[in-house]
Amino acid sequence: MTALRVGLRHITFDDAKVGLGLLDDAIEEYRKAIGVGYHNRVVNLAGAYALQGKMDAAKSVLAEALCANPKLTLRMLTERFAIPPSLAEGCAKAGLAEE
Repeated sequence: MTALRVGLRHITFDDAKVGLGLLDDAIEEYRKAIGVGYHNRVVNLAGAYALQGKMDAAKSVLAEALCANPKLTLRMLTERFAIPPSLAEGCAKAGLAEE
C-alpha cells in the first residue's frame, strides 16, 4: 500500500475514533498519518489532546500547526475538512481561533 493510501486510511480512522471517544486510538492514528506526510493532521492531534485534558500537549501541537499555517481557524477546519463536532470542540479548547 502506498504511503498516501496508508495516510488516508489513518485520516478516516482517526476522525471516526474521535467521534466515538476513542481518543488514545485516534491520537495513534493521527501520528501515523502525520508520519507518512499528512501534516495537516497536526491540528487534529491538538484537538484530540485537548479532549483528553492534556492542555500542555494540545497547545504545543497547536502552536506547531499555526506555524505551518498562521491563517488556520476553526471555521476553516469545519468548512473545508468537515471534522467531527467533538474534534472542533477540542481544537477550540486548545485555543484555535474561530475566525
